[in-house]
Amino acid sequence: SLKISSGKGLSLGAQIVFWGFPAGYSGTSPMLGVGYLSGVDQVPDIAGNPVNQFVVNAAINHGNSGGPVILVETGEVIGVADNKIAPLSDESLAALAALQGASYGMQYPATMPDGSTKSFGEGQVVAMVLEQLRQQVQLAIGHTVLLDDIRAFLSLHGIAP
Repeated sequence: SLKISSGKGLSLGAQIVFWGFPAGYSGTSPMLGVGYLSGVDQVPDIAGNPVNQFVVNAAINHGNSGGPVILVETGEVIGVADNKIAPLSDESLAALAALQGASYGMQYPATMPDGSTKSFGEGQVVAMVLEQLRQQVQLAIGHTVLLDDIRAFLSLHGIAP
């Protein structure tokens, strides 16, 4: 098992590593990611409440989420990979929402993972492709869950950190 850091002595610029299976990677072992602790940011949780998260200068991508973020100096876990920072402008988000709601034009009959079929309009197909491309963009900035939140989660589930 991995030791969870006490959080003492963490400083910006500290080198971190993480493991995971980023989207597009088909290896049989997790891929190593390397980066640096770069700051703290506030991001909204599902309910819209602000939550502090570390910002790391590292290629955390779709598929790395849930993996431990480890401080190289000590080998201790300082966070959990959560998401990458891939912002879109309000105009782009509105355009994607409009495309996702469009059911006109050419119809694409897709087979869903459960074997059923569903028809998508051409705007919806474009929106799906754009979202997939956005997930694949390799960025070098991401968020990690903070130590106090990891400890709270573990305690809530009866696990001593």
